[in-house]
Amino acid sequence: MKPIVISYSLTGNNAALAKRIASKLQADLVVVAEPKRRTMGTTIADLLLNRSPKVRFALYDESQYDFALFVGPVWIGHPATPLRRPLKKLVPAIGSYGFATISGGADGPNAKLGMYLRKLVNRDPALLLDLSIAKLLPPGSEISREVTSAYRITDAEVEQLAQQVVETLK
Repeated sequence: MKPIVISYSLTGNNAALAKRIASKLQADLVVVAEPKRRTMGTTIADLLLNRSPKVRFALYDESQYDFALFVGPVWIGHPATPLRRPLKKLVPAIGSYGFATISGGADGPNAKLGMYLRKLVNRDPALLLDLSIAKLLPPGSEISREVTSAYRITDAEVEQLAQQVVETLK
């Protein structure tokens, strides 16, 4: 299997995870970037209006890959909107794909994430991992959107989560 890892991150958490996964898999890493600064307003508008924002990402010969792993945040239960264009372009070309996220988890698991991915690309992900920041917090910590949004994962947590993803892929 020759995988490719495609990453978008707003806070850096998912970027750190994607980089470590790509290293462990010896896979190419594609970073999705937005030309404009993202605001809460654009995030909400993208979700409500079902928009796919303009993004930049390196183009590769998709025929050399047999699996695409997308790593990025989940916003209100949906894959982050900057990943929509890469998902729509790469999943039909590569076929098999997965989605891994370090989401906040303050509102519980993202139960409909798989459904939203299927709706977006007409295919179920072969792998879907919703890794929750709420589970990384020390026992007794307040679990709120503010706390989980501000949390930055440690290098040890990146290693632990990346290993979990890689083992699930095998």
